[in-house]
Amino acid sequence: MRIAGIIQALGLVLIGGLALAQIANRPDPVVLFVNELPVFESEYRRAQIENPAAALPAKGFFKTDRDNLALANVVKTQAIQSDAANIEVSSSEVDHDINDLMKLNNWDFAEFKQNIEAADFSVESYRRQLRQQLRQNRRIAQIKDQVTLSALELSFYYNLFKNRYASNGKPAAFEQIKNKVENDARTIKTNAAFEHWNRKLLSNAKLHTPESSSLEVYNPTVAKIGSNEIDLWSLNQAVYNDPRFASLQSNSQNLTFEIQKLKTTILEQLINQCAALEYAKKSDQPFIGQGQDLLEAVTSYKLQNLSVTEAQAKRYYQINSTHFQTLGVASFKGFTFKTSGTATAFRNELIRSGRPIESIASKYSQNHPNNFTQGNTKQLKPNLKKAIFDQKLSKVKNGFVTPTTTIDGKNIVFYVQNIQYPKIPSYDTIKTQVMQKTLAYKRQTTTNTWLQNARKSLKLENQLTMIQKDSEMRGNRSASVTAAQSNTVTPNPRPSKPEPKAPTLQP
Repeated sequence: MRIAGIIQALGLVLIGGLALAQIANRPDPVVLFVNELPVFESEYRRAQIENPAAALPAKGFFKTDRDNLALANVVKTQAIQSDAANIEVSSSEVDHDINDLMKLNNWDFAEFKQNIEAADFSVESYRRQLRQQLRQNRRIAQIKDQVTLSALELSFYYNLFKNRYASNGKPAAFEQIKNKVENDARTIKTNAAFEHWNRKLLSNAKLHTPESSSLEVYNPTVAKIGSNEIDLWSLNQAVYNDPRFASLQSNSQNLTFEIQKLKTTILEQLINQCAALEYAKKSDQPFIGQGQDLLEAVTSYKLQNLSVTEAQAKRYYQINSTHFQTLGVASFKGFTFKTSGTATAFRNELIRSGRPIESIASKYSQNHPNNFTQGNTKQLKPNLKKAIFDQKLSKVKNGFVTPTTTIDGKNIVFYVQNIQYPKIPSYDTIKTQVMQKTLAYKRQTTTNTWLQNARKSLKLENQLTMIQKDSEMRGNRSASVTAAQSNTVTPNPRPSKPEPKAPTLQP
């Protein structure tokens, strides 16, 4: 773990060095103070380069979000530094980790010095960087070690989620899987401790900008629910670190609309998590976890005694019978003709003569497919599904034929060897499946109802639309200022090297 931490630290230093090299001929002023610790312009620029939204257009709300993510990350990093400042790390410990790094890479001291200087760091500044990294790692270890799990919490967790430990449909006895349950519960509680720590650091961070700085601290409240507030930092961190964002960035034709939609979706999830937190605070139950983990726990608690009667299941079956419909399946091949008249003549002779299709097809058809296609009503394209399953078929030798069908300008008669039409099984034959679907529907309905009532009682205020408009205007204004500044010629100032800083941690 120590070696991995060192490699990660050096990797971030080298990446950061590329950003610093781009501004090597510019001064490096302080743009922000976090708990009286300085944030240099180079550090803020590095955070802009490294954040997941770095490739977004530098205009509109995209520009605001990029700046917002960078600011949140440097504030978090400095707040962690401040929190870990009193942790002692000796020079010998720093020496030990540097020696490990040199051994791992087969470097002598000259090669080590050359590599860190290539990233615009001296040996002394890198040692300070590494000492800060070690302090932060120890602070994280302290928080992890402080997490305790009571027998009551463990039992409660197991009872809520015992179906996760089921085999052959039956939950395993607690004593048989106690270690697994305890590990899972401890992980959830540890993650909650880190999340609480991060939120406390950010909420208590004292920020101020020097008069010479153009950096603006922008972190408005996006939504309020009960005693909880969701700010733009929290929302953007969740949005731009979501796996769906990477997919949207690669494939979306309308990125602005898709990201706004993703923001709406994720904000709803965060609001639901706040509702669960408020419920857990007022409850006398030993809930553990934060965020989505806590929402799942509260939801499971609300649903733990839910069941369905056979009368309810039969009612659900009657209303939703089409949901239980089986797929239609067919084996077929198509014969293509120059005209619809030729196709009809082929079809009529096939029906009338009772001869095998191969003996007649060569007389009329342009093509003679050898293999049959296997398909079902879910797989087939709509026009092909309609031709095979939604028309009356005529009996011929060893199969059936469809009426003449025009698909993509081609006249086609399909020869169907075997076909099973979609059907709705009787209730008695699928009773277990119906009971399960009825319970799932009842669980979802119950969940939606309690969340709606909770949000209503907590007087939800959702200000996302207003914040989006404000972010759009700010981003465009900032982009205009940047463009104007880039057209102004200024003399080259005296270079100034930045004070090194430990990389942002993701505990």
